[in-house]
Amino acid sequence: TVTYLDGTVENLDQVNGRSGKITIPSTGDAVRCVFRNSPLTANVTIHKDVTDGNGENPTARGGWTVGATSSATTGTVTKDPTANSQQTSSTGNASWKLKFNSYNDRATVNVSEAMQSGYEFKSGQCVVTRLDGTKATTELSGPNSTALTGVAPGDSVDCTYVNKPAP
Repeated sequence: TVTYLDGTVENLDQVNGRSGKITIPSTGDAVRCVFRNSPLTANVTIHKDVTDGNGENPTARGGWTVGATSSATTGTVTKDPTANSQQTSSTGNASWKLKFNSYNDRATVNVSEAMQSGYEFKSGQCVVTRLDGTKATTELSGPNSTALTGVAPGDSVDCTYVNKPAP
């Protein structure tokens, strides 16, 4: 939106990109422009916990293979690192950054974990926090790939897998 000093308001189309153009009329003494920047990335983090034999006291666990694949449903998306799987760090985390080409791009992210011998899946959950602060929660029913749809620039995808020792 451009507001001129004389009170005239001109609505401009939203520009997604790094540059745009407006024409200031020769009669314009002052022009007010508002720029709003939005991220073109989304963050994906998978956290790994393992409980004791009673299924209690979850503790972060490193060295577990977790995965995140992404595919654009609108526009384009690339992932950094590009590997579809990672080992969790000593704090139990593995992370990816999704890079979108424009604010309107969307992606589906598939998260998973590789089971280790001697353990079984106990529970899991992914919370997608949108740029506006709203949240969408998806319960994970097992270690196999679970699709999280509509991931957008500015989103934060936080997943947790919890395993326990097999009896």
